[in-house]
Amino acid sequence: MFPLELLSERVMQPLKGLIAHELSRRGFSQSRIGQILGISQPAVSAYLKLDRGHYERRLAEVGLSREEVGRVVDVVIAAVDQQNYPEAVEYLNNFVLSLLSSLRFCEFHKRVAPYLKDCDVCKNISIINDVKNRIIISFNMLKNNKYIINLVPRVLMNIVELSGEGPIGYPGRISVVGETLATTSEPQLWGAKFLGRLILAINNIHKDIKAVINIKYDEGLIDCIKKYNYKYAVVGPSNTEEESIENITSAMRSHAYDVVFDRGGIGIEANGYVFGFDAPDAATKILKIARCRSGAQDQADV
Repeated sequence: MFPLELLSERVMQPLKGLIAHELSRRGFSQSRIGQILGISQPAVSAYLKLDRGHYERRLAEVGLSREEVGRVVDVVIAAVDQQNYPEAVEYLNNFVLSLLSSLRFCEFHKRVAPYLKDCDVCKNISIINDVKNRIIISFNMLKNNKYIINLVPRVLMNIVELSGEGPIGYPGRISVVGETLATTSEPQLWGAKFLGRLILAINNIHKDIKAVINIKYDEGLIDCIKKYNYKYAVVGPSNTEEESIENITSAMRSHAYDVVFDRGGIGIEANGYVFGFDAPDAATKILKIARCRSGAQDQADV
């Protein structure tokens, strides 16, 4: 069996099943779910007849943990909520392809096709600018949410994710123009120096944390953070960037927090730092927090 064929059967189909369940839970009709997933209404019905556990077990067989699968589904759902359908498709497509390019799928593939024990063809698969693309996806997800501008600090916002070459972010940061987010250029290597140094320090402690987005310091966000069971810490005061990095890093040594608030200090604005496995993961957390803080009700909460 060819890698892409097996990937479609053992990864993409179970992911579609989980996405269908989540969209159904949020009140989407089967016809609408079919339009989003590119399948027929009867196919959606068939997906929903099997419980979530069935799909999670199938994905676990290929080496995908429930936590990782949950992050992927959350990002796709967040993009759909913002009607960012191209971003949802691109993120899911690139995630699945990365299982091949990173050779993570090889062990399972060789178990079902033992005659391929010496195969390494997937090492030649590459996703061009995958980190940069994820940052752009994250920016578009945030940009299309009307509540996000209320979380932009005075020092502005940025999105940073680690690549193999180093941290990538927006030069000049992300600002508010009118009632939406705006940037002046595309993400670049070391485009955000402070957040770049911060994520490098955090990644040295927690290898699965590769992205950070800064938001406004607002203690009113804490109830919303608790609502989604995100873990948080408050540190500071921090009077220099170096002290801020050290305070945040010190907190993260004891626990992999989703959000760390730094009270700031003399010449340093108080900020919140939202961490994630990748940039869309961090952006998804911010979207939930922003919507909660605005008082709006999630479709899933209705």
